[in-house]
Amino acid sequence: MRAVLLACLLAAACGTTTIRTNDASARIYVDGRLVGQGRAEITRRGVPHTATIAVDAGGGRRTVVQVGRRFTATTLVVGLVTAYVGLITMWETPEEIYVPLPDGDSAWDEAADVWMQTPAWAAKR
Repeated sequence: MRAVLLACLLAAACGTTTIRTNDASARIYVDGRLVGQGRAEITRRGVPHTATIAVDAGGGRRTVVQVGRRFTATTLVVGLVTAYVGLITMWETPEEIYVPLPDGDSAWDEAADVWMQTPAWAAKR
């Protein structure tokens, strides 16, 4: 029984979630803490939590997503083996999270900005 418990605890400690983006130079923040650039890894298992992931490439290119840990089959099995402790401490995030950045050419950067055009009433004269 001790061997099974030890194996479950070791499995609980293992595992990371990989966060990727489409710009290798973009900084990746999780809950406000810088965790990597272009690619990062965070702990996969833990207590229920919703993390805020922000990817920032500068120049106004930024994306923010929220990812929560979920109750999985691993949570259930480890919870039953560890006298229900795992039901609280073994929630999981996905193995991989892809957070794409918007292209550098956004609608805000277009030269045909409506505020810079001649008004319709002035163009008719």
